Amino acid sequence: MFHVEKRGSAVVISVAGDVDVLTSDSFRETIARAEEGAERVVISLLDCPYLDSTGLTVLVAAQRRLGARLAVVVANEGNVRKIVDIASLAQFIHIVPSLEEAFSATAS
Repeated sequence: MFHVEKRGSAVVISVAGDVDVLTSDSFRETIARAEEGAERVVISLLDCPYLDSTGLTVLVAAQRRLGARLAVVVANEGNVRKIVDIASLAQFIHIVPSLEEAFSATAS
């Protein structure tokens, strides 16, 4: 469900599957463990078909802790993009369409 990979001083968390009330605690714990000692945290939702309000809450909490150290990758189309847009999440969290852009945006 959650794959964590170190890339230099950054950590990439790739989500495969839904983030909902059943998985949000595990998502929160995965982010908390991954952010320890990481200069950057990138969360990829490219393989996440569904994100509910509990998942959104986890992302907002991570942004509060990490600030500019966090980037979230969301495809330009699909269910998760619709949810992110409806929730106006991009006002609070740095949302990018690709891993490459996440690393170039957080490199500064």
